[in-house]
Amino acid sequence: MKEEIKERFEHALTNSHLFDLVQQMKIEDISQVQIYCFFEDFRNLLRESNREADEDKIMDVMDYIVGWCSPHMKLFPEGLSNEEIKAFRFKQNVENNT
Repeated sequence: MKEEIKERFEHALTNSHLFDLVQQMKIEDISQVQIYCFFEDFRNLLRESNREADEDKIMDVMDYIVGWCSPHMKLFPEGLSNEEIKAFRFKQNVENNT
């Protein structure tokens, strides 16, 4: 994860602005699946650092990103499937290795 993205997450986490971070990324035209993957990558960093409480906060927002919540709480109009996430990750790996 790029340091700039990591810093944005740390700032949002510290200030309880994770939902605002999602909205900022949407304004920046970052796709739903990319936002989800950023959250997943940051969650993995937290896990490696044994920051379980912070990891739980990230995972809660991830549920809203994929649409695993009440319809009125969704952050995106459409849900996000595991297949879409896997395809995006595969594409990222291919692009990073070329």
